[in-house]
Amino acid sequence: MAESEDKKMQPMKKRLHVAVGVDIEGAAKHYPKHAVLLRTIAPWIREHIQQGDIDPRQLARAFSNFTAFQLSEALNALVEAGYFRQVYRIVAPNGELDTREFEDPDQIPDSLLVGDHITKAGADFVPILKPSHS
Repeated sequence: MAESEDKKMQPMKKRLHVAVGVDIEGAAKHYPKHAVLLRTIAPWIREHIQQGDIDPRQLARAFSNFTAFQLSEALNALVEAGYFRQVYRIVAPNGELDTREFEDPDQIPDSLLVGDHITKAGADFVPILKPSHS
């Protein structure tokens, strides 16, 4: 990128970093394979991280023009870069996520009371991204 173009990009880079707490430009440079996608999802991440954790299912619905694999790879890049940590939550029978978090799917018990229902082994669980500072 030419020096003048880089200077023009500085305000945008700063906004992405400050608003999200994630250096999207730094991650895009470190993971050039995912750069376009990271820059594309940055506004969505900025908006949703202020509301709480990042649910990849919601991201996939918002960016259906990308495959689940592409989105997963981009989110994994943000985890590897240390901006987020991944935890797992159980999907309750009503479709909502249970509030309990597990660091590893193997930590999820064989049966678990979720709402008024006992969830058995094999229940659906979702990887959730939490800001690494939380």
